[in-house]
Amino acid sequence: MATMKDVAEKAGVSTSTVSHVINDTRYVSPELRKKVENAMEELDYSPHAAARSLRAQKTYTIGFVASDITNTFFAKVVRGVERIAEEHDYKVIVANTDETAEKEVQHIKGLIHQERVDGLIIAPTGKNQKEFKNISDTPLVFVDRVISGVEAPSVLSANREGAYQAVNHLISKGHSKIGIVLGRKGVLTSKERFEGYKRALYQNGLSPDRSLISRGNFKVEGSFKATKELLSLDKPPTAIFTINNKTTMGALRAIRESKMDWPSDIEVAGFDDFDCLKFLDLPITTVIQKPGRMGMESAKLLFKSIEAGKVNQKTVRIGVEVDKAEAPR
Repeated sequence: MATMKDVAEKAGVSTSTVSHVINDTRYVSPELRKKVENAMEELDYSPHAAARSLRAQKTYTIGFVASDITNTFFAKVVRGVERIAEEHDYKVIVANTDETAEKEVQHIKGLIHQERVDGLIIAPTGKNQKEFKNISDTPLVFVDRVISGVEAPSVLSANREGAYQAVNHLISKGHSKIGIVLGRKGVLTSKERFEGYKRALYQNGLSPDRSLISRGNFKVEGSFKATKELLSLDKPPTAIFTINNKTTMGALRAIRESKMDWPSDIEVAGFDDFDCLKFLDLPITTVIQKPGRMGMESAKLLFKSIEAGKVNQKTVRIGVEVDKAEAPR
């Protein structure tokens, strides 16, 4: 890897002249400047990021705090964030909370105080309201979820509408006992998708049945247990709506272990797809989100806040598509 000394030797100038060209700290004649620039290009030399950061009082890094990076949804969100960050010549530091509030606090503090990121994009656990209010000096954007009472721009899916369409499709196929596996309390995505579920029931003359409402934790194991509870009822549901892709996986595992004939005995509609659905051709009605676009839009909002030096209060809703399974009844 080339050094500043290598550039100086190739250009036939002193290292201090190279430094002045890079940092624009003193006048350098056009002729010498051109020699230095040509040498840098030939040697594929990039000024150290620290010099750039010191000059601009920025680190040219942003942080992304994911609630569960093993979820392919968040991995795709990160890709979208990185795409926009690269356009701004920024790096992205990714941290994973594993849906744990304590880890979330640790990562936020570390990114701000140790890494000194110029901004944060966070898919919050749904807790730590006080902690978020204490980081008001750092530009912040929420993605997929928000924290009530914290003023920050956000990028969200059309959660209510997607859930409504999926459940309405199940009802159109003759189902009236439709169970739902929710995520943790206090998380916006679970709350809004539950509202969409209830709206579909009400508009079709049905009422939510408490016995058909079960709660998981957005993870496979939690959903598995929640679905087993629904299937163990004296009169189990004939269809289940799941709140996210990992919840769908847990529900399918529970159905398989219960030795139910799926989809003739029970059908599934889930919010958010996952890659194996495309290859296995599973008969599941799926609400398809656009995580890559969500990541891009959240990064665009963050850079607007960074460049403006103030919070750009705005909520962007990204539309969804519903892939309706037509498995026979």
